[in-house]
Amino acid sequence: MHVGFVVGLDEVDRTRVAEVGGKGANLGELSRLDGVRVPPGFCVATTSADLPAAHMPMTSCPDLLAKEIAAS
Repeated sequence: MHVGFVVGLDEVDRTRVAEVGGKGANLGELSRLDGVRVPPGFCVATTSADLPAAHMPMTSCPDLLAKEIAAS
């Protein structure tokens, strides 16, 4: 399943820990609890680490992430 590189905290819960890591999943869970204030945010999905360097030089990675953040 492709999830994109940027996932909003409002889309994350403990079922997506493999995609966003434990901290991201916990923040997503906390953001749903009444009385707990979590600033709006996002996670960079673990799928971004799977991209072969030959197909995506590191110099282009910040630009790609910036585009996904702006679109979310």
